[in-house]
Amino acid sequence: MSIPDAAVESVVLDLRAVLLRSIQASRATQGDFAQLEHVLRRTILAARRLLVDCLLSASAESAGGFACPACGEALRVHGRRPRTIVTSCGEGTYESVRYRCLSCEMDHYPVEVANGLDGGSTYTPDAKGLVAELASDMPFGRAASWASRMGVPVSGKEVDRLVQEVASWRKEEELEARRIADGNVMQGREEVAPSLHDWSGWSPTDVAVISVDGAMVRSTSHDAEGRLEWFECRTGIVAPADEKSKGATHYVAGVKSVDDLFAQLRAVLQSDPRKGRRRQFIADGAECFWPRAAVYFPTARQSLDIYHAGGHIGQAATACWGSGSPVTDRWKREARRMLLEPEGPEKVREELWRELATGNAHNLDDLEREVKYLDEHKDRMPYAELHAKGLPVGSGAMESAVKQTTAARMRMPGMKWTRRGADDMLCLRATCLSGALNAMIVRWQGQLQAAAMPYRRLAPAPA
Repeated sequence: MSIPDAAVESVVLDLRAVLLRSIQASRATQGDFAQLEHVLRRTILAARRLLVDCLLSASAESAGGFACPACGEALRVHGRRPRTIVTSCGEGTYESVRYRCLSCEMDHYPVEVANGLDGGSTYTPDAKGLVAELASDMPFGRAASWASRMGVPVSGKEVDRLVQEVASWRKEEELEARRIADGNVMQGREEVAPSLHDWSGWSPTDVAVISVDGAMVRSTSHDAEGRLEWFECRTGIVAPADEKSKGATHYVAGVKSVDDLFAQLRAVLQSDPRKGRRRQFIADGAECFWPRAAVYFPTARQSLDIYHAGGHIGQAATACWGSGSPVTDRWKREARRMLLEPEGPEKVREELWRELATGNAHNLDDLEREVKYLDEHKDRMPYAELHAKGLPVGSGAMESAVKQTTAARMRMPGMKWTRRGADDMLCLRATCLSGALNAMIVRWQGQLQAAAMPYRRLAPAPA
């Protein structure tokens, strides 16, 4: 079915009328560009609605020739009604066709099924993605306001619902990727997991840096004393070691257990087309990280964040010579330099052990605890070697990731979160920061089209 020329001419005339009215209104502004911008916004919205209506109708009318998915009989047009939906380019109306199978006596809406508009939904997947992306950067009310200014009408409550829906798409993908990755490890197979990360910018020589950390978020719940509780959100990254690399950083975030976080990062790494890529795991001193890193990333070289190690050296110096001592101040000030020297960590530990052996330390118990801590991590402190190879010695990228995923969005003034709401937002935020949202929307649209395949065409669609 083709659109009659008269219908096209009608749209052109309507657009011309909008433009003429806008020109008249622009002349009335008398050079006041602030007023002109209001005119421009109204003009763009009016023209956009006309175009969206026209093109939606053209697309919907081009569909047809469907068969019943149950019995294969040809579906017959059994009714039409105008339907208004919201696309990523604005609101629009088209003629929705209700088909009926005369054999099964069932009604079908194949166009709506193929576009995720069945079940009462009025937003296309791309529109949902647009709203969710805005919400990943700002409170829901502001996101609704910005979306409306872009011609996508939505309420703050609807923003909340769309965030949950789009986050659920990503969680389904992550769960499937993790299921395959876990099965590969447990059963020793080599099933190809769906790649949720864009490896195209990574060079074969890029080292994959894996890092994890967490941050606290304020809850909506109260403790026994009536104070608001806080709960931990965790973030992990897979990033190229070379800051000049064009490879994208992959973010994973949510209200996750440590094992869930590590397992998801392992799933990301399994999708790497470059098998045998060198890996480095770097983190602060949280004891729960290191044994898990050995299990989930057995080939990765482990390294302790140099600033965290420097903090322990400062505490050891305080325990050794006392707070305010010139020697203590010097050790704290030069801790990083000392660690970066060839065999620097070994020299530092040896000197601290000698001071401990004298028994003259300011606080023997604290000094012994710090020296043992440094000994425990001695194999994770080859800072001079890492630095010479251009590999990171600090977890600055991880700290930046926590700020971007959690602090920047979850700790805005006055914000409180349920655990589910925080998990949804962090999942969405990580997806956007990874640059993976658009690709995910495309995959989801592909699934919708596949779901409509049982309505197989009986004849080619008209040109």
